[in-house]
Amino acid sequence: KHVGNIPIAGGLAIFIGTIAAFLLFRDKLFFLNTYFFCAAGVIFLFGIIDDIKHLRAKQKLIGQLLAGILIVIGGYKTEVFGVFWLDWGISLFWIVGIINAFNFLDGADGLVTGASLIICFSIGALSYFISSQTGLLFGCVGLLTMILILYMQNKKPAKLFLGDSGAQLLGLFLAVFGLYFTPTGSAGYYKITSWIAPILIFIFPIFDVSLVVISRIRRGVPIVEAGLDHTYHRLIRKFNSHKISTRLIFLIVLITNVLAFIVIIAHPVIGLAIGVALIIFFLFVLIKLESDFI
Repeated sequence: KHVGNIPIAGGLAIFIGTIAAFLLFRDKLFFLNTYFFCAAGVIFLFGIIDDIKHLRAKQKLIGQLLAGILIVIGGYKTEVFGVFWLDWGISLFWIVGIINAFNFLDGADGLVTGASLIICFSIGALSYFISSQTGLLFGCVGLLTMILILYMQNKKPAKLFLGDSGAQLLGLFLAVFGLYFTPTGSAGYYKITSWIAPILIFIFPIFDVSLVVISRIRRGVPIVEAGLDHTYHRLIRKFNSHKISTRLIFLIVLITNVLAFIVIIAHPVIGLAIGVALIIFFLFVLIKLESDFI
């Protein structure tokens, strides 16, 4: 339980920090273009209005779709299929989906910032060891620094909340970084399995939002309604401990991120097997958790 007024300033800190970092290190962060910052501005604007006045779900979705379209127009998109409309659709779905996943995950002190630390570090490591994308590496280092500062203020007991503006901005930035990551195709790295890596990196936020959406549809509860049906809340009921629940989630995120690295460098058959097996495992856990949920 929180006592006193706790500021919802995470979004403002991330937004201002990103602009400041770009102005100071523009030559290093060359991969961030005008479309990226316009999309961030849209997410921040809709998010801060929602934090103050509580927007309707459709209104928030409009902002997310607009930001997603700007991102894809800006050149941050997947090229898995090589078909324009299909790659566009998948990229837009990815952006909007990850934004919502991080927004849904922000249900406990330090949870979304802690998970973001691991995910951002993983993308940075992949950009250094696998793709040699120096711009992405510097972007991850800068964002990692901001997230670490926010985590120290956001962990239990929180002195600062992210709010919708902060959680959605983290989702947008990391989703874009995941899309921008491109293996070089050097010996030992296989493009056929590189598409699985971002899914495994983000699989826990994807799992959590999927669990909540499916659970609420099954129970006839509005999807956007606040509730205690997230993975974190189910772990709290089992362990009755915030520390154990959050650390278990962080461990899961860490393991899946390590597996994402292995999937890329392993032989395609092994990489595909690991990726598919992990996705099936999370589907099994989702069904099991939901079948036991009342």
